[in-house]
Amino acid sequence: MTTHHRLVVTLLFAAAAVCVQTAMPDGATQKFYSDDPLQREPETQDASKVQSWDIDLFWDLGENLLANPGLRTPIVKAGDVNTVDEIPNSSWFTNRIGTARLSIPEAVRGPLTGDGPAPGTWSVIRPKQAGFAPGFTMLDAKGETWFVSFDANGFPEAATGAVLIQEATPT
Repeated sequence: MTTHHRLVVTLLFAAAAVCVQTAMPDGATQKFYSDDPLQREPETQDASKVQSWDIDLFWDLGENLLANPGLRTPIVKAGDVNTVDEIPNSSWFTNRIGTARLSIPEAVRGPLTGDGPAPGTWSVIRPKQAGFAPGFTMLDAKGETWFVSFDANGFPEAATGAVLIQEATPT
């Protein structure tokens, strides 16, 4: 290839790059800010006054089996990711993968850091209302509320493993 041809090809690539850059709408370019990437999602709503409500199991089952609840939008990118496509920590999610080394005693102890229910008399408040495995809600001797769940026969750690992970997530 001659020097003249190299110059022409280089100019064509440069012109194409300029055309592509100017043709992109403003919203398509990635914007970075001084605090990027966000490590924690800021709280935008106050949920302190949320009240629980009972969900009718048969209504929920019928709606989810026979109706079309929620949006059915395939091929949607994940929301609430930071500018490098990572999920920042929030009150709903804590990223524990690769954030710190885990010692052998920490791995043996597991995710729980508390002492568990206080010794003494426990009072069962109500039975578990939904789900396959049995369980109940109780008060310990100090008046602290605890949810007790048992795994179904033949499925050790099926339900309790997920609850353990959820409860151990700091907010």
